[in-house]
Amino acid sequence: MAVQDLSSEAWQQKKTDAEIRMTLARGKGQMPAFPQLSAKETLDLIRFIRTLRLTAGKPSGSGN
Repeated sequence: MAVQDLSSEAWQQKKTDAEIRMTLARGKGQMPAFPQLSAKETLDLIRFIRTLRLTAGKPSGSGN
């Protein structure tokens, strides 16, 4: 199984928050499960994953 590009617009549109939540809790392929995550930690991770779409292709840092 290939590694998913979480910044891909196509992937971001295809995956729902519920699907990401389930993957975090149960694992998938080589990714282990993280059932010990609290609801807040899971939501924080989903929010972070969603920001990857917004920052993909943009240079990091201030550019100075």
